[in-house]
Amino acid sequence: MQKLNLTSDQVERLRSIVRRDTPDGFEAFYFLVYGRRLPKHARGWIDAIYAGHAAGRGVIIKAFRGSSKTTTITNAFTAYQMCLQPDRLSLLIQVGDGIAGDNS
Repeated sequence: MQKLNLTSDQVERLRSIVRRDTPDGFEAFYFLVYGRRLPKHARGWIDAIYAGHAAGRGVIIKAFRGSSKTTTITNAFTAYQMCLQPDRLSLLIQVGDGIAGDNS
């Protein structure tokens, strides 16, 4: 992973955005964790998740293999929510034990 060359002011600004629990907050979190921008198509998934939550409904995301679904949703978004709300429970459901172990 590449090292981010950010000033302390830039890091603090990103941290304040991350703490907002918004699509922009997640995008800043993703950037800090992975050292790269969130893919544009993945931003659409995140926007849909937040819109669905606001409307009191869930979202189904269907995308091609290799489109970064696992990295974006299963790993990064779950970690983001756990960081924001560590007192809440999380449940990860996967098709098999091996993949569940990998993603946990």
